[in-house]
Amino acid sequence: APRGRPQLSRTGPLQDAIRAAAKLCCVAEPPAPHWVPDSVCELCSECGTPFDEVLRRRHHCRACGRVLCHPCSARSVALPGWGIEAAVRACDRCHALETLQLPMLLGGDLWSVAGGWTRAKRRLVCLDADQSALSLLPWDDEVGAGACDKARRIELARLRSVEARPPAVLALSCESETVLLEPTGAQAGIRRVAAWSAALSSLLSVYALRREHERLYGGVRAGAASPRTVAVSAPRLQRELQARQAALVAKQAAALRGEAALDGEQPTTPSRAEIEAAREEGERREEQRKRYREVHARMRAKYGLEGGQGQA
Repeated sequence: APRGRPQLSRTGPLQDAIRAAAKLCCVAEPPAPHWVPDSVCELCSECGTPFDEVLRRRHHCRACGRVLCHPCSARSVALPGWGIEAAVRACDRCHALETLQLPMLLGGDLWSVAGGWTRAKRRLVCLDADQSALSLLPWDDEVGAGACDKARRIELARLRSVEARPPAVLALSCESETVLLEPTGAQAGIRRVAAWSAALSSLLSVYALRREHERLYGGVRAGAASPRTVAVSAPRLQRELQARQAALVAKQAAALRGEAALDGEQPTTPSRAEIEAAREEGERREEQRKRYREVHARMRAKYGLEGGQGQA
């Protein structure tokens, strides 16, 4: 070190004080293991628009870790199943997964499961509280602790593909078997199969993206516990996740039995109106992105801006 200049330690109380000051000054948070580095992305992962330092900065979706521009990641939502309790930035796909598709999977629905030599059995199929497996609960008078003890579980890590087969069958292909689920009840079978197939495919896609990013950029070795698994294993967060899932399952079970919900809410499977509203919202946001790209292109041409770095 040059004479007369003190050499600062990189560890200990001084570094803790520097980190605390950085937080107070709103310095960007350190990248998570599943975040794609800024240096490998010159274009938005969603719309393909080039980044620059002024008009279109880089942002990260906290769920999937992709690098996106602001219009493609303008939403915020809490991600308790990913170990994040506060509302954080998320891309449109992960926002839809967290707000529409995950509540449907966590609440579950009634399916008929082929029993091999025996007749098909009715099961309440739902996603576990920690989002690690699907549980097939016996459909008795009550869905409680006894039913959970007899539940069959399908680990998502073993799930290779999800397929909607005609006329209305949901096929879950695992390592050594394929589980066939047929919808039961009054709800439209084809619509329910399509909704569940899309939700499970989205969830598996995010898991695959995170594992790939953690391996490439986060130094997480294959076979090691993922940071998400470690984060959601905290006892307090486990209790909150279990309470959320229990409430959704109880509400859906009551709706399936034909009981009038106290708040008048409908079963968690999205209705035709909700799907149409989501489609219109997607079209509106796509038109907004188109106008934003046009303005951005004019500004780049006017000021001669080049691609640069930025992170949030």
